[in-house]
Amino acid sequence: MLRLTEKDWLKLRDFNKQIALRVQAKLPGDWYLTLEDVEGAVYDVFIKLLGEYKPGAMAATSYVYQYAEARALDMLMREYKRLKKQEPVEEDFDGEDDGE
Repeated sequence: MLRLTEKDWLKLRDFNKQIALRVQAKLPGDWYLTLEDVEGAVYDVFIKLLGEYKPGAMAATSYVYQYAEARALDMLMREYKRLKKQEPVEEDFDGEDDGE
């Protein structure tokens, strides 16, 4: 089982802010996500990467740092494309009660 120290978690917190800013800058201009939304997505990626991590030559925090930006951007862009493919919801704004 992977055990991270408090120092490791603090390092990941700092990485999260750096990575989230870079990811947010690469998102499409018509899809505004707050920095907090992007940070949440990056943390989700951190958890997945830590679950995949196999101890070896690279420390867990280095492994996460190396792959998190690309994975988070890929995950968010997939979500963006999925949302763009959805049919827009049409609402009746003409003020009529539809015969009721």
